[in-house]
Amino acid sequence: MLFKPKYDAKGAFLLWKARLVSGGHRTDPRVYDPYEKSSPTIPLEVAKMQLGIASYHDAEVEVFDIPVAYLNAYLKPDKRQVMRIPVYIAKMIVQVDPTARQFVQSDGTLLVEVLRALYGFPESAKLWNEHLTSTLVKGGYTQCPVEPCLFRKSVSPTEWSIVTVYVDDCMHIYRGPESEKSSNPVDITTYLSILMKLMFLATRTRPDTLTTVCALSTKCRDPNEADMKRLYRVIGYLDNTINLGLTCHVTDLSLHAYMDASWACHADLKGHSGIMITIGHYGFPILCKSTKQKVVTRSSTEAELVCLFSGMDILLYVRRIGQFLDIPSKVALPVYQDNTSTITMAYMGKGSAQSNSKFMDLKYFWIKEQLDKGLLRLVYLDTDSMPADFFASPRIGSSFRYFRSIIMGEGT
Repeated sequence: MLFKPKYDAKGAFLLWKARLVSGGHRTDPRVYDPYEKSSPTIPLEVAKMQLGIASYHDAEVEVFDIPVAYLNAYLKPDKRQVMRIPVYIAKMIVQVDPTARQFVQSDGTLLVEVLRALYGFPESAKLWNEHLTSTLVKGGYTQCPVEPCLFRKSVSPTEWSIVTVYVDDCMHIYRGPESEKSSNPVDITTYLSILMKLMFLATRTRPDTLTTVCALSTKCRDPNEADMKRLYRVIGYLDNTINLGLTCHVTDLSLHAYMDASWACHADLKGHSGIMITIGHYGFPILCKSTKQKVVTRSSTEAELVCLFSGMDILLYVRRIGQFLDIPSKVALPVYQDNTSTITMAYMGKGSAQSNSKFMDLKYFWIKEQLDKGLLRLVYLDTDSMPADFFASPRIGSSFRYFRSIIMGEGT
């Protein structure tokens, strides 16, 4: 198991990040043919050609990756591996799965048979590539005969999809019925009427829909059928969760703020800010904000600073209200952030950013001034624990449900 320590901007230890890998260097290289240990990746010129085609056809472009990609593929039956897991990891595995105790050896190690393409095996990258290729082919894609990481699916001359693969990262361009570029416009009055009703709910009792509704509000000038369909999906979600509401159970009166941003996520490459202020850590949310940033930033760090600039102003206002209501405010209020570079720049000011833009300089100096006054303090919080990320970028599945429980005041 490989461990990597993570530190905050001041050099203080935060956490360990780990990945379990196999000792592939211990395998016998003679049992593998050369082709079994190499996996293709898309050349840069092909990816650029794909972007050029997307530009010419005004097609949709998206990128995505597959989490723990290799583990989706299975080792070949005649190449399965037996792995000895060291004592310190074996103890953790037994804690999680007590049935594993029967395979613990006299020296405390754990013997396991590996069935999937674990990171570290010589053939894992190749097996993953074969698995992804077969999945795309089964889905109707044709593999390019001269470039194995390029796939195309055609429904008609005007409806098609192209995917390029670089290990577990993919770029997808497409045109068709699902493409927003070809979606017909809808009546603006009807769209705005539904949107404002949903916004009323989202800003009052259903902040779990706020990110989606705020994103759809950026389409007010020229909404299309795809946007209207998304509005109706929000209505369907509300109907299926009609009994879900905000829970107010406060046991700690201290104020906490969470701020996060997505960089260059809109069509005009502007970012999106997510802000959440609670009474108590992971406590009752008194303010949730999801908004498109008004300026184009040059990096994810600048996007985070823009978010901090607007969020801190709100927090200082809330802090003054709290003082009037006798909410404790003698210590600096914590502002949680998941970007260590942002924390460093905020404390150091312009000197660490070397910005040439006046509007960014203003933000650096103003944020640093508030921190120097001791009114607020920045605290690192990893992305997987950051509820403000819910308002900065879309979440699905278990991640959506986890953060929804926090945002609706149910705690962790």
